[in-house]
Amino acid sequence: MAVVASVAFALWRFAYVLWVCRVGVISVALGGVLLAYTVQARDLFADLGLAWWHWLIFFLLVFAWAWIVHASARRALQHDDWLGELRVLPASPQRRLQLQELYWYPALWIPRLLSLAIFVFVGFAIVRTRVNLVGAAPDLPEAARAVSLAWMLLAGTAAVALAYVLLIWKRRRLGDWILPTGGWSHQPPLLAGTAPVFASILPPYYTRPTPPVPRELVDRALSITRLVVLVLLIFAIAEPHFFAARGPRLFFVPILLGGAVVLLGELAAWSMRWRTPLLLVLVAVSFIAVFLTESFHDTRWMQIAVPPSKAAGDKRQIALEEAVARWKIANKCTSSCPRPILIAGQGGASRAGFYTASVVGALIDLGLDKEKGATYGDLRSRIFALSTVSGSSAGAVVMRAALLDAAERATEPNEANRPPCRTAGHGSWFGKALMAQDRRYDPTRSWRDCFQAIMAGDFLSPIFVALAYRDNFPFINPVTKRPAWSDRAVLLEQALERRYHAFTTGNGTDTGDARSCPDQPRSLAEDTTGLCRPFGYHPHPDRAGIWVPLFFINGASVFTGRRIVVGDVNTADSYGPDRTFMALAYDLNDLRTSERKRKPRTVVEKGTDIRLSTAATMSARFPVISPQGLIRNLDGNVDDQIVDGGYFENDGLVTIIDIAAALRERFGLNPVVIHVVNEPALPTNAGADSQRPPPPVAVDRSPFDDIFAIARALIAARSGHVDQYMTALKSLTGGSRVYEIGVHPITPDQAMSPENNPICRHRVTAGGRMERVSMSWWMSQPVQAYLDAQLCLRSNWVRLECELHSESSAPGNACATNRPE
Repeated sequence: MAVVASVAFALWRFAYVLWVCRVGVISVALGGVLLAYTVQARDLFADLGLAWWHWLIFFLLVFAWAWIVHASARRALQHDDWLGELRVLPASPQRRLQLQELYWYPALWIPRLLSLAIFVFVGFAIVRTRVNLVGAAPDLPEAARAVSLAWMLLAGTAAVALAYVLLIWKRRRLGDWILPTGGWSHQPPLLAGTAPVFASILPPYYTRPTPPVPRELVDRALSITRLVVLVLLIFAIAEPHFFAARGPRLFFVPILLGGAVVLLGELAAWSMRWRTPLLLVLVAVSFIAVFLTESFHDTRWMQIAVPPSKAAGDKRQIALEEAVARWKIANKCTSSCPRPILIAGQGGASRAGFYTASVVGALIDLGLDKEKGATYGDLRSRIFALSTVSGSSAGAVVMRAALLDAAERATEPNEANRPPCRTAGHGSWFGKALMAQDRRYDPTRSWRDCFQAIMAGDFLSPIFVALAYRDNFPFINPVTKRPAWSDRAVLLEQALERRYHAFTTGNGTDTGDARSCPDQPRSLAEDTTGLCRPFGYHPHPDRAGIWVPLFFINGASVFTGRRIVVGDVNTADSYGPDRTFMALAYDLNDLRTSERKRKPRTVVEKGTDIRLSTAATMSARFPVISPQGLIRNLDGNVDDQIVDGGYFENDGLVTIIDIAAALRERFGLNPVVIHVVNEPALPTNAGADSQRPPPPVAVDRSPFDDIFAIARALIAARSGHVDQYMTALKSLTGGSRVYEIGVHPITPDQAMSPENNPICRHRVTAGGRMERVSMSWWMSQPVQAYLDAQLCLRSNWVRLECELHSESSAPGNACATNRPE
């Protein structure tokens, strides 16, 4: 029993020291989970756009993070306040030595192991990144380069870890810091009687007198390191866009997590001194601040009279009848028209936006190609509408802005066919490295490349800063009564605005001109182009010179669970006797202009328009990453809250069903549906019985199954809804006019070459598979290339190619029967 008691007490001492060092423990744990166990963070180590000195700075920041964690934990243990016996009464020198001996090993090794764990997690993340990409390396040069880079990064991690051990760690024995005269030769690891900062001016005033400690060069370097990391953190919080534009996203992890230790380490020490859970109090203050800042998560509105132009219609929304009439004008048809193309974009952050924009851009380029256009026709004009959710909505607004800007700038008939991009960026887009030797890559000439280059940007770093710091402590401006800074949803909008602006208004250099939209522009001269344009105002094709597809962006209502649609056609539009366009969906404009007999608020937002960038976040409000958006009417009262459209249905299929039904019933048009799915899966068998679902695949029971089973059921139910809507859509369109373009393993039997697939520009022959395709608000170049190479797969092209040849809108399923996959 004595041995058991001794072991239990030893374990308790280690656990208690971990609690004293809890700020460092949390920092390391969060960093470890983030780096090693999330594919989004691991994708950082596959970034091919960074120079060698970027990686050098990153390793220095990792060194600083580990050093700060080590020093913070050691400093916390130097105070007496964490040990109850010393906090009540000063101990004799003999008793202090006994306590120091008792806690010696946990106090010495826990800070060291915490700091060393940071290097272990970084190395483990790099290894997992390499494992994820090695399967795709035979066919994708970007993946092969990232695999080679992983070896160098592993060597760099090991070298920095070794340097850390040699420079920071010292061999210590109990009492070796004590001089014969009773002074200290250097700082002790624990129970030195020190106190937190400001201890001399805050109660309790008693602190144990301690001998002066000689400050070594390493101690001065530590102080400078803490100050530098703290300054970088404060600057990142204050100016997240500026910091993200000039610092690689890789820097944010050590800065945010290392800076947190600097900020919260002393607060934890004061928690011990005052015996008060100050960290918990800080969390409570955050909750109260968020609750009291009532308008913090308001959606943004703009008020501006936009004069008619080539790229701006007269009305915010048009009737469905007018939309079909404009589409027929663009396609030069009255009765015998080609099949309208409807595109449904699945949600999935930048991955969804990039992939959906790639598909649409490839179709536009194919139709505009001088040689191939004669075969496939004007595909851009055939695209009647897009229904998008979450990340694909971000891609949708970029496409809408680019099409309108091209029309606005055109001075010659064919100039509207050129994309508005003026630069290829600085290397975040995978095609930038290929432009010199492959003329097929050029965002100034290719719509596909222009869309991709914009969507390849880093939209996550500003959100990450807001999620970790800014959004937890909103403040009210006493003059305007509005929040002093924007929430993370607005930061996402501004990141999109800045990226688009830099690529389309630059002078052709790599830097461009990154600017956010003005808060309340008064005229077109104050930039209402690009993503600053108000949503809607669909242009007539005769005036614009091109056809611009209709856009329907899908959000979800917090109060009812129904769709909230931002569209060019009002959801309440009638296209026949007793037929409402989208009878079970709300229209954002109707919510804004609703009249309810409630007491008006003192702060009333102006405007009934939203920017294109805001339209994206009407759908892209993924849980945690983006908050709910408050929709106020013109009295300033909240009528609803909007969240990610994926809560309702993640593929935009319900809205497509409404559009397809209206086109068939009222206008006699038989549409084609292209379903862009970015979630990796095996290709589906077009001839399979869609009425018989596959059997469920059970997973092992987890330790927290009572909680995880609920979340798993919610996610699975959403997928089940998609299957049901897909069945209804196939029934509506005749069963064979729905074409899925997905993300599948690249196998030899699926691979096609550019010679027999006009939208393919990769030579994939060996086959390959990326184990995890990152879904985040930024993507590495290998992930971008892997998505782009999906257009080379037979399952994504053969059936669709047959349909694109078709010029008839008559019923039938010739393509499905004559051209099998």
